[in-house]
Amino acid sequence: MKQQKLKNLLEEAAGSQCSQDRRAKIQSIILGYVSKRKYPYKITNPAESRLLKLLINELYLDTSMNRPDLLPTLFPAFVMLCSYSESESIVENVDWSIVD
Repeated sequence: MKQQKLKNLLEEAAGSQCSQDRRAKIQSIILGYVSKRKYPYKITNPAESRLLKLLINELYLDTSMNRPDLLPTLFPAFVMLCSYSESESIVENVDWSIVD
């Protein structure tokens, strides 16, 4: 997962011109990142996958329904939940250079 793409999606979803349909599509794209995690951090246990998707779904939905303008501020959390690291770490390091 490219962090810049995730950041762009969150910023788009935060925009006042973003429709509910588009926000739902963005949610689907973000949830799709979980199933694209690669070895050694690919989630193979269905229960773990459901839990991770539930967390992402709740965080995204609650924020988009109540304060969509805050979605970009959750970028670090989404990076950690949706991505993987090629290093020893279980989560990808946040690219802080692209955070506003």
